[in-house]
Amino acid sequence: MKEKLAILDQLENKEITAEEAERKLAELRGTLKASKGKTIKVFIKSNDGDVVNVSVPLQLAKFLSKGSAHFSKGKLDNVDFKEIIEYAERGDIGELVNIESADGDIVKVYVE
Repeated sequence: MKEKLAILDQLENKEITAEEAERKLAELRGTLKASKGKTIKVFIKSNDGDVVNVSVPLQLAKFLSKGSAHFSKGKLDNVDFKEIIEYAERGDIGELVNIESADGDIVKVYVE
């Protein structure tokens, strides 16, 4: 809601045109719609036999990316979670990361 009011204030103060306000509001609606109900899934399997299978709702991932030490750095094993969150907010779904190392480690990140 704050974002909508900020756009309308910009329009009222003639900082942006009506067309720009319309575009920004449409982008905002699209972002909110695209991110609703999405889940970021991370699957890691080491050649030692360790398996990690995590599902995180997109809204929780966004929250964690703002405050958690691991997420706020934005990277874990060369995976940029901030960029993955941006992809998911734009509506991208499916497999985003698929890494298989020479020694058999597997890292997969996808959005459902």
